Amino acid sequence: MSFGAGGNPMEQKLQFEMVFGVISNCFEDCVTDFRSNTMNEGEKTCLSNCATRHAGIQELIVQAQNELQGGMGGGSGF
Repeated sequence: MSFGAGGNPMEQKLQFEMVFGVISNCFEDCVTDFRSNTMNEGEKTCLSNCATRHAGIQELIVQAQNELQGGMGGGSGF
């Protein structure tokens, strides 16, 4: 997923909303100890794994969208 200056504003808005959603969800799921100003190793690992998992899912979604858009005129059986 790229965040270049090109593309239409609606797509950019959706991309930023998705990224914000991932950040919010991962933070909520992973950061549980607020007694310190820094995250512990478990929280850091959880955030990294969460972000990686979401990035992989987003990549699959983009690939599927590209395949659907590429096959729209080609009679791909959908």
